[in-house]
Amino acid sequence: FMFVQVDVLLTPLTHLPLHASHLLKYDSILGTFKVDVKIVDNETISVDGKPIKVVSSKDPLKLPWAEMEIDIVIEGTGVFVDGQGAGKHIQAGAKKVIITAPTKGADIPAYVIGVNEKDYEHDVADIMRVIDAFFFLDDQSIVKGTMTTTHSYTSDQRLLDASHRDLR
Repeated sequence: FMFVQVDVLLTPLTHLPLHASHLLKYDSILGTFKVDVKIVDNETISVDGKPIKVVSSKDPLKLPWAEMEIDIVIEGTGVFVDGQGAGKHIQAGAKKVIITAPTKGADIPAYVIGVNEKDYEHDVADIMRVIDAFFFLDDQSIVKGTMTTTHSYTSDQRLLDASHRDLR
């Protein structure tokens, strides 16, 4: 098994640790996360005793990827979906960017698990689109994962797990 080390959580939330810890602990689909999730300070939560920094910025160039030596950024905002936009994460110090939304431009390769994931060469693509929740890195795999992608909703959709001043 490969264990993924999470060092930082990027969130659009305003009350960063409070809402991030609550939404991580209580999920409408997965239920209650069965590990200890606590607020450590104004910019850190603890998950099963491991501190995770919580950051927020609308500009990827202002994120601390170089300072924190971040290897992979999962770009799930739906905003930075071309080489120039997602490349800002690389400029900020990340080594790779995985885009979870449809991409713009032919310069970003797309990988579909079960179709062409074997075409992935980890030394070639710094920015890529992966179409599945499971992604293979260096012949190891994530056994289970979940992600939240942020996008506009329509008037006939209901929101789940949204930030609100009342955490119930």
